[in-house]
Amino acid sequence: MKCCAVICEYNPFHNGHLYQLNRIRELIGCDRIICIMSGDFVQRAEPAIANKVARAKCALLNGADMVVELPLPYAIGSGEMFAKGATEIIKNLPKVDCLAMGCETDDIGALNTLAQIQYEESEEFKKVLDSLLKQGLSYPHSYAAATEKMGEKHGMSSDMSRIILSTPNNILCLEYLKALKRQNINIKILPIKRKENKIYTGENIEITSSSVIRRRLYGDNFNDIFNSIPHSSFAALEHEFSEHLPSKKTYSDIVMYTLRNMSLNEIKALPEVGEGLEYAIDKAVAHVTDINALIAKIKSKRYTESRIKRICMQAVFRQNKSVMSDITQVYSRVLAIKSDFKKYLSALPDVFYIQTNNDESRPKALKEFTELEKQATTLYSIITHNADYTFPPRLVTL
Repeated sequence: MKCCAVICEYNPFHNGHLYQLNRIRELIGCDRIICIMSGDFVQRAEPAIANKVARAKCALLNGADMVVELPLPYAIGSGEMFAKGATEIIKNLPKVDCLAMGCETDDIGALNTLAQIQYEESEEFKKVLDSLLKQGLSYPHSYAAATEKMGEKHGMSSDMSRIILSTPNNILCLEYLKALKRQNINIKILPIKRKENKIYTGENIEITSSSVIRRRLYGDNFNDIFNSIPHSSFAALEHEFSEHLPSKKTYSDIVMYTLRNMSLNEIKALPEVGEGLEYAIDKAVAHVTDINALIAKIKSKRYTESRIKRICMQAVFRQNKSVMSDITQVYSRVLAIKSDFKKYLSALPDVFYIQTNNDESRPKALKEFTELEKQATTLYSIITHNADYTFPPRLVTL
């Protein structure tokens, strides 16, 4: 049996995702597709547009055979942390011999070259990076520019490097490739070039990005998304979209309450706080009343908006550097599975679970993951004003 893994968020599942799953089967003829998907909170450090149970169901309806959850600490972490958690899960999935990646550039040779440069971080690379940082460029821009410069020494054109390093999915693909190298995971890579902003003549099927769909939903353009997502997804998500869209104001109020009640040392202990950022947060939070104003007050070349948003979410879940460093094993909940694939469950190692008992023999790391998952469910229920969304989630089967 050949299985292919896909790292995803499906926020929400749209026609571009359907295209990717169909292409996987066309290109490699795999027997099964297993998705590693973010839960109720995603890497943009925002609540997902629909809960993880509904999104996992959409994946099964459109070609996936199983969906497992990327645990919260990784789902809301940096690109490096996101990739680390996802590839750790892939390493533990039996019979998975391929990872499909949606990207803007499907030149695997170029992607591997840049990933190797960043993975090695040679002394020359570090010198170039340090020089750029001293010029006042932000760390992400300096890191990309240093990679581009080193790419030239490996025969890559600046234009090609710049294209790869300036697009979000390419950047995430580089993180996947580096994480695979760090964990010594030998797996086939299948890059699939994304299709966006396309309308197929005669079919009236639109492929557009998740961010565009989310903007339409929050802009009360509910009907405008109908041709952007598979009809099966629309049916599965219609109630969530119409009744339980995450409230940005409710989430913002929770963030502000949390940060205002944290000490300077507690802020400093958050995973992505460093370089004195705790002082900027502590000062700003006393003078603003919503998360957007907080970001506007702190954001700079040094402190990016995405980093501040992740810190805010990490604060809500009271994560800190010591908790993250204590994690020795990644546990993952099985969210959804096709009925004719259930026999695969017996092959899964103990790091995958559907339900957990409450006895004290459970490993500490599993207790911590399930406790965070419970907190996330509670918070998501409040943000979406959905009292029926409770922990633990039911296993979706089709």
